[in-house]
Amino acid sequence: MSPLGLLVIALVATWCVGGVSAVRLLGRYYHRKGEQFCDTHALAIAEVQACVFFLGPMGWLGVYLLTEKK
Repeated sequence: MSPLGLLVIALVATWCVGGVSAVRLLGRYYHRKGEQFCDTHALAIAEVQACVFFLGPMGWLGVYLLTEKK
């Protein structure tokens, strides 16, 4: 496989791992707010998680900044 192909595979894998990590972190953040909050805002939470996944590493950075303790 060419070096360019390997680079593309590495970038896509990094993007997916960053997106999945961001979704998991955001899910834990919402579950700490309570079960009723998650039930009443389920559609909005799903939309936000989809957006964060597609943002990949940048989405993870945004979620990290949102959930960091001050």
